[in-house]
Amino acid sequence: MKFLYSLVYVLLMQQVLFAQSYDKISIDFKNDVLFNKDKDYTAGVELAYKNKNSDYTYYFGQDIYTPEDKESLVPLNGEHPYGAWLYIGASKQIEFNKYIQSDIKFTIGTVGKNAKGQSISNELHNIIGASQENGWDSQVDKSVGFNFNLITYYSKLNKQYDNTTLKPYLKIDAGNLFMDVGLGLSIKNTINETFDIYLNGEVKYVDKNIFLDGSSKEYGTLYAVEKEDYVNSLIIGLQTKYFKNYILTFETIFNSKEYKTQSRD
Repeated sequence: MKFLYSLVYVLLMQQVLFAQSYDKISIDFKNDVLFNKDKDYTAGVELAYKNKNSDYTYYFGQDIYTPEDKESLVPLNGEHPYGAWLYIGASKQIEFNKYIQSDIKFTIGTVGKNAKGQSISNELHNIIGASQENGWDSQVDKSVGFNFNLITYYSKLNKQYDNTTLKPYLKIDAGNLFMDVGLGLSIKNTINETFDIYLNGEVKYVDKNIFLDGSSKEYGTLYAVEKEDYVNSLIIGLQTKYFKNYILTFETIFNSKEYKTQSRD
């Protein structure tokens, strides 16, 4: 956790001192606590950096997944397995023609104990005064993970209403962690020079999600859950912009049932 705090501090100080040197530095915080009561997809943070003279954006991030019952030493049968994903990556925006634009992103990292899900999650729980999570010995275990992500927009379908922009998109994930394809609509409203709010709605077909497989060295696939083929997602975000180049984003995520035994209460 100290490393993460130190990295955030360095990026912030770098941006304050050299704001004119860089195109963008952003920090994106994600959580499902508003809708899902801190279960299943629990939290995520992603740092992004883009030099003004480069076509590439670089990423460092982490995602954490936990069951609903966090006090049990092992996940209860039918609940989301423990899992964490710590990664680095890069993306590039490509314009195929004046109508079709795509964002292509590649990430690679570690899944399992080296992803530090247990230490980060329990440290966050210490900060907010919540109980510790006891079942991390059963977490999904895989040494290396990678993922390709493609989001494509077709500009003729975009709509502009005053300060609000509607952008339909096609999204594809492919790798040894996730395999899915989805259609979505992004709605973004610019409140002023400092604040944007947005809402992304998406429906996707899921072929693979390793974090539902529940495969660990100690327990095998004992805590696997059966995935749902189709998942609907709603993301609500607030974006703040400082120093022209620094962006801070807070997102809350709601997914429909991702697996058959998932509780929605």
